[in-house]
Amino acid sequence: MNHASGDNKYHRMELRLEAALRELITLRRALERSLISQDDIAEQLQQTREQRAGIWDFAPVGLLMLTDRGIIQEINVAACDILEATRDQLLGSLFFLRVAGLDHVAFQRHMIACGRAGEVVRTQLKLGTQEHRQIPVELVSLPVAGAAGGQLYRTAIIDLRERKRIEAELHRINEELAQRTAEAEMRSEQLRDLAWELSRAERSEQRRLAQLLHDSVQQILVAARMKIEQLGAAQSAEQRAADIQRSSDLINEAVHELRTLSAQLCPPVLYDMGLIPALGWLARQMEARYGLRVQIEADNGAEPDDDDSRALVFQVVNELLFNVIKHAGTDHARVTVTPSADDKIAVVVADNGRGCGEHDLVRESDQKGPGLGIRHMRYRLNLIGGCLTIQSTVGLGTRATITVPTSAGLFAREQEPPPPDPDAPDSDEAAREQQAPSEQSTRRRRKLKKAAHPGGAIRVMLVDDHSVVRRGLASVLAAEPDIAIVAEAADGTDAIEMARSNNLDVILMDVSMPTMNGIEATRRIKADHPDVTVIGLSMHETDNAAEAMKLAGAAAYFTKDGSIEKLTGAIRRFARPHAPTEPAARAAGPAPRAAESAEPPAGE
Repeated sequence: MNHASGDNKYHRMELRLEAALRELITLRRALERSLISQDDIAEQLQQTREQRAGIWDFAPVGLLMLTDRGIIQEINVAACDILEATRDQLLGSLFFLRVAGLDHVAFQRHMIACGRAGEVVRTQLKLGTQEHRQIPVELVSLPVAGAAGGQLYRTAIIDLRERKRIEAELHRINEELAQRTAEAEMRSEQLRDLAWELSRAERSEQRRLAQLLHDSVQQILVAARMKIEQLGAAQSAEQRAADIQRSSDLINEAVHELRTLSAQLCPPVLYDMGLIPALGWLARQMEARYGLRVQIEADNGAEPDDDDSRALVFQVVNELLFNVIKHAGTDHARVTVTPSADDKIAVVVADNGRGCGEHDLVRESDQKGPGLGIRHMRYRLNLIGGCLTIQSTVGLGTRATITVPTSAGLFAREQEPPPPDPDAPDSDEAAREQQAPSEQSTRRRRKLKKAAHPGGAIRVMLVDDHSVVRRGLASVLAAEPDIAIVAEAADGTDAIEMARSNNLDVILMDVSMPTMNGIEATRRIKADHPDVTVIGLSMHETDNAAEAMKLAGAAAYFTKDGSIEKLTGAIRRFARPHAPTEPAARAAGPAPRAAESAEPPAGE
């Protein structure tokens, strides 16, 4: 009994030991798992710390940790770059010493605000570097609790240099935009003023032209018509001859008035000869009409390339000389034309008159009158890259300087086309296609008439862009038995072509023509055909045009309203030696010019 009881007790103890052993094994396994988990956590914690350090050190924004006394406890690479110092130099130092002197108070207020607010505080200030440069930054600070229980300030330093640069650039752009807007508004106002002034000048010029035509040309032509009507009632040959002479004189007077008006509106010498000869013509006009003696001093190489610039400079000089007449109180002025720097031309108009302040001169010039005024002259010169400066002193006179580029960018220069290729098979046909049908038929008639003239006749070509003038000259010269009109041309380019295809003795060459003027055409024809005689013709009596034609190779120069006898005499005198010098059968009196053509010959 006792033995059985002992076995049971032993068995129970054994069971309890086994249970305890199993529990110990479970606890051991749990402890092992716990130790492994703690190692993982420690490793992860270390990785997190390393990642945080990497983010801290290499963040694109400067980061640092400040104590409550402003000592740098931690700092990253970006902050070291901003402060332009090493980490060893900065750790443990006062951040206050890195702040620019004028911003010390701002930094102290920043730190006080961080301690009071307990939240993010922002302040803009400047940091000083060892190179004595000042860097604009923004401090962004947040107070945090330190490990030892003290107060720390986690601070970001944002470099504002790029932002300031962008802001400055935007400010500059806005200022430039405002300036350009103001300039555009000013230009718009100037354009409105200029449009009004142009309209006023146009109306004034129209009234002047109408008055001039009414007072002179119309009256002269009416008197000439009356004289012509009296021819039928004339009782004697002497009276008819006197009426014819008087009618011719009146028509010549009308032609002179129209020629003067045409020259005033558009001086042909300006486009045929250039700016400097045109200024010489203007000087003679000023002395003849207003008593102002103008001295011209010019460098022949100082010449704008395009007609628009020449015309504008000529007009401005004309306006300035009128100002001398109106305001200077002197009878002498000087115009100097010289090349200047940067491929420009300087034209100076000076006088020794009474002078005045420039403001007064501009105001007086801009008052109502036939011109455009100084303000608008300046504006128009600015459009082609030029300028007008005026110096005027009371008692010492006025000096106005016009500066224009040799080649104006705004106005495209019209290039003269090259002469046609004589070897090209279709060059003659191409030239014909560009002419009006009447021009083609006229030329064909002239070519066909070659065989109708005697072999010894002087072979003449007429070159003029006005068909009425060519018909008038042809009608008059047709009465001369020793002169044959064998070709006609409407411009210089056509004349060169016709000179190649016709065996000519004499060319009557107009000076002012489109495409190519008579001066250049004469130069090229004489170069290719030195035996051909060229006689210049023009509506304008200008010494410059006559001299230029003769320099180009012309033998003589006549006005279209001049004597037909003198013209035919020159044709005979300058023709080739084998041509007859006198007509075979010549009428005793002058050629019946008006009776042979319904149109007035040669502009008479």
